[in-house]
Amino acid sequence: NNISDDEQKRLKDGIENLIRCAFRENTDYDVRRTWPYSRFSFSQLGREIHKNFPVTESLNFSLDDIASELNVPRLKSLVVSIENE
Repeated sequence: NNISDDEQKRLKDGIENLIRCAFRENTDYDVRRTWPYSRFSFSQLGREIHKNFPVTESLNFSLDDIASELNVPRLKSLVVSIENE
């Protein structure tokens, strides 16, 4: 996929905001959110990213699913990068 620098920036920012929404940092998207005493599925998050950003061909996450206890899982850091092959 050849997309312009501006389109790449919008894609990167949009994916970052969607992920932050899943971790309750904003309400920009209608996605599954983290909850206490539940499993957060990164494969589900990937499906939601593909649905909202169809130009996305492939995703990799550095974490496995999160099985939370009493506390709602939060992000300590987030890096979204776009790689063209």
